[in-house]
Amino acid sequence: MAQGRGFNNTVTVGKETTYGTKATAFKQVGIIEEFSVEESNNTDVARSLGKRAPHSLRQGGIQTEFSMSLRVQNPEPFFMGLGKAVTTGTTPKIHTISLAQEADVPPSFTIQANDKGINEAENLLGCKIDTMTISASAQEALMVELEGMAQKSVEELAPAVVALDLATPYFTFFEGALKVDGVLYPAVTEFEVEISNNLEARFALNQSKFPVRIEEGGTDIEGSITADLIDSVLIDKFRAGSRVDLELVFIDEATPTRKLTITLPDVVFDTKSIDTSAEDLKEVEIDFIGTDVTVVFENTQTSVF
Repeated sequence: MAQGRGFNNTVTVGKETTYGTKATAFKQVGIIEEFSVEESNNTDVARSLGKRAPHSLRQGGIQTEFSMSLRVQNPEPFFMGLGKAVTTGTTPKIHTISLAQEADVPPSFTIQANDKGINEAENLLGCKIDTMTISASAQEALMVELEGMAQKSVEELAPAVVALDLATPYFTFFEGALKVDGVLYPAVTEFEVEISNNLEARFALNQSKFPVRIEEGGTDIEGSITADLIDSVLIDKFRAGSRVDLELVFIDEATPTRKLTITLPDVVFDTKSIDTSAEDLKEVEIDFIGTDVTVVFENTQTSVF
């Protein structure tokens, strides 16, 4: 009997036309390093007068959650997390990805984990992203972590494998820079922002164990900046309590027309911390809160999905 292994497994994503109906086309969305799925039957334990042990057990509403961690090659992960994309331009194509607003219908996806080693594929239907975390650190690749919910999980025999993109380089730290109020700030060692859609799985009296819908709540945007303590620029902005514009830019070293810009306008620096120890360099960490985020990805692909 074969043993499932990570190097035999590919994880691809397809955009659904109808919520919860398997997508018809799948694509790679980045260099996925980790992917995990957790299903819960939410077993209900009934207790009764006259019996010390549980009277009986019944399966409850089934909830499915997943997470994936990937190196950034293309714009798809940002669209999955934010929900709205407009493509313009010719060479390069400019994909402007923004938060789905009140009148928008956020997309849903099918995520397919295809293990050719055991000839089985798991399809997560009706997937939506609950939180998207973007992190950039010195001497590390630009990373995105997606955590979300699915309506249900369905197995099938392994279909044809979608070929991995081995040509497009992932973005890494020396291609990135952070601008604070439009000015490059060269001392940043770590940057992270988390966008939360506050999803809620909705169950109904419809003769099904699975959620009828997965609904978005209000959006939360929070992040942090860690920088070498070389001046008081960040501290002064924290003390002033004023709005600050942040812009994280990555430009492909080999192909400068391939570019990623993440803009966070009007953030507020919420907390400041400085740790001092006998052996380490001093750093300042600023936690911030935002109200909006826009991702602009410039490359040659004709559309995001």
